[in-house]
Amino acid sequence: MLTIEAARRVTKTKENCDDIPKLEIALESLFLIDGLERHKLWNTWDEANEYRHRLKGYWINKWNCSDTHVGEMAYFLDDELVFICEQTSRKGVVQIYFIDQNSYNKVNSFMNFFRIPAELCEPDFIGDQETDEKQTRQYADSCLHRRGFYQNREVEIGHIPYDIRKGLNLPGSECNYFYALFPYVYVIEDGEKTPVHMSDLTFLLSIDGNKVG
Repeated sequence: MLTIEAARRVTKTKENCDDIPKLEIALESLFLIDGLERHKLWNTWDEANEYRHRLKGYWINKWNCSDTHVGEMAYFLDDELVFICEQTSRKGVVQIYFIDQNSYNKVNSFMNFFRIPAELCEPDFIGDQETDEKQTRQYADSCLHRRGFYQNREVEIGHIPYDIRKGLNLPGSECNYFYALFPYVYVIEDGEKTPVHMSDLTFLLSIDGNKVG
């Protein structure tokens, strides 16, 4: 599936609406917002704030990195898809991919309210970039989904409590830090809990028509 298709079909609900961490930093860098003017953009969170009201992001795909949600988001300006934002880790670089030149121009015009005019960076465009509709996760502590697929079966998924990991004698069980990169979760079927490596599971994107998330 093309990433742009997933963005157009993204689930537009209040629960799925958020912002990529450090989105403001990426936009400031891209559009060179002056430090004296940035308070107009970020320090007002009520509905009257033009930025919050008109530019909204919805998760296409998300997971936890330490204590932060990261992933891919589709952003809409006045309910029109304008760019896709990606951050794969909490400290990772935020990438913004515009849908086309027209979308970039619209965001540029919108951002004029927040910045002092300056020379702009060259934008990246989404083009024919693709994303798999079923994806894997690298480790269990990144899993936000309660359901997924195991051996082509839709299953319930649960975290393995930290205090019983050692008893399972699985690789990495000896690490009890809260944000340990433990690569196992429970697959729950008919009341039975089976430890399964994350690489054996797949998860659907959060787009219209997909009921598993």
